[in-house]
Amino acid sequence: MSAIRIFAVAMVLTAVTFATAQAATMDEIKEATDALIEFIEKGDYKKAQGKVDFLSAALNEFDFDVKKKFFKDDLAGFIGGEMSAQSVMGISVIERTYTRGGKTVKVSLTDLVASAGPAGLAAMDQMFGQQQATFRLPGRVAASVTNQGGLTEITATIGRSIFRVESSNTKEEKVKEVANAFPIKELLDYVEGR
Repeated sequence: MSAIRIFAVAMVLTAVTFATAQAATMDEIKEATDALIEFIEKGDYKKAQGKVDFLSAALNEFDFDVKKKFFKDDLAGFIGGEMSAQSVMGISVIERTYTRGGKTVKVSLTDLVASAGPAGLAAMDQMFGQQQATFRLPGRVAASVTNQGGLTEITATIGRSIFRVESSNTKEEKVKEVANAFPIKELLDYVEGR
């Protein structure tokens, strides 16, 4: 089987798993958990792995829904617009643009639900620009501030997620205010299971 065909099959399976997870109910999760235990007890590890995949996708979707709730309607006097939320192939992105007096600030959370690990997150974080300055967000979260080509961008790693606040028409101090108004400490508590 060619690499392209294997990749295509993997994409289809990921899409099917994701679509299944979106529709998962608590009853379906309980049923899948019971079936998982049964398959393991019988030594049918192929079927058990299928249940693990389903449960993992369902839990990732629930986690994604919880994280959307951290995007409040008002951050430092900037009012939130429509929220964009997508989850595809192990990466979920939540974005919301906040406005005040003609100024806009975009806040996003990119979550690598696949097993990228800290090294993958650090590489992704560095992809988005050189660190020029640092400051602390609530919860003692270190953030980098980049000003490049009129774009102010604040980036921080929170758990397995990249938190980003950016604007091309708002002063750095206001972008920092929006970043500080985001419930970072609560998000950090959630991702660390506190």
